[in-house]
Amino acid sequence: MITNYVVLRLNVRSSHVKVFVNGFPFNELETVSGASTLPMNSYLIKGENELQFVFLTSDVIPNSSDKPSGFGVAGSIYLLDPDGNKKNIVEFQLDEEDAEFDEENKQAIAHVSFVQNDYDVSPWRDQFQEIHEDEYDDLKQFVLKINDIVNRGDLDELLKIISLNLQVGPVTHKVSDEEFRKELMNPINEILEKGNIKKKILPEEIILESYMDNRFVVAKIKPNFSKDFNKEYELDLEEDKVIDVVEVKYDEKNRLSIPVSIVKIAGKYFVFLL
Repeated sequence: MITNYVVLRLNVRSSHVKVFVNGFPFNELETVSGASTLPMNSYLIKGENELQFVFLTSDVIPNSSDKPSGFGVAGSIYLLDPDGNKKNIVEFQLDEEDAEFDEENKQAIAHVSFVQNDYDVSPWRDQFQEIHEDEYDDLKQFVLKINDIVNRGDLDELLKIISLNLQVGPVTHKVSDEEFRKELMNPINEILEKGNIKKKILPEEIILESYMDNRFVVAKIKPNFSKDFNKEYELDLEEDKVIDVVEVKYDEKNRLSIPVSIVKIAGKYFVFLL
């Protein structure tokens, strides 16, 4: 697929940070030092756009306090053309003094704004309906249906569930419907070939996280923290327990391959931004 990409590049220091683009949950990093580079076309609106960084206490970094501290994030947003040329849109560097502390939730929040007029997801975002808590049982059944479809390798049914992406993608990437569908089929076929990591899921194992004033819900599988990764290693108690990280303290088989993002339009649920 030949297209221009708006790319967000991040370098994170000593932080657990959630990144939101115009309210959409975009990325999450928990690391002593880490980097991330991801395209963001499908999250953009025409005009002023906003990145929100929510810094949380870290379970990965040893001796973390009960509120975020010592964190930092630097990065840039740039336009990447098909030949690999970059055109810078904005650069930023954020530290503790750039963030507002939310004492109640023990988190710090910082913002970065930028303007672009090439891509616009607003026509679909404006159609998102509020998903109320009394619908959560229905949402969990929807997730179980997706799991069943993926594990059966049912391409036709999966394409129905992700049909919204087939509308949004060509517009937010400025390519033809045929080009976008062809590009999307590669990861779709890989998902169907591998199936989900966990074949059988119980409704009570599904965690639902609500965003964008309850108009965007992310479904995840509750990790099993009973398997302690650290017990497999002989640690020197006099040294820093750098290996003591929550990221790998759960069984990899006890989660979905990927989180499922769900929206409701005209009373019907769709997977969005697969």
